[in-house]
Amino acid sequence: MPVTESQPLGIWYCLGGHKAHKINVSKWEESQVYAVIMSGGKQYRVEQGDVVRVEKLDLESGSPVEFKDVLLVKTDERTYIGRPLVEGALVRGVVQESGKGDTVLVLKYKRKKQYRRTRGHRQAYSDVIIEEIRPGA
Repeated sequence: MPVTESQPLGIWYCLGGHKAHKINVSKWEESQVYAVIMSGGKQYRVEQGDVVRVEKLDLESGSPVEFKDVLLVKTDERTYIGRPLVEGALVRGVVQESGKGDTVLVLKYKRKKQYRRTRGHRQAYSDVIIEEIRPGA
């Protein structure tokens, strides 16, 4: 999809797979402070105000949460890279809600043997609003 005069210049379109994805580039330019955190064995790039869906946390809605496993912090002045973690860095957030994701069907099948098994799985998650990113020493 070519960019036309009516579209803002801060939005790019990239063709990937079978769809055209809209990318808001102006958000990248405005935001200068971000962090890469680890939770539930996965890594997430977060900014202040983001809502991040992480693996289920055993906390109530509205409870504060601190992520101490911070791998990288980027500020206006400098970039802190952890080996493996950034010492003293902290990302604070609040649990917005917890729930289960969409059903994923797992199908087992062996041909010519009359063997079929269908099973569903719903992954538990927690949505966290990032409130503060504190770089390390």
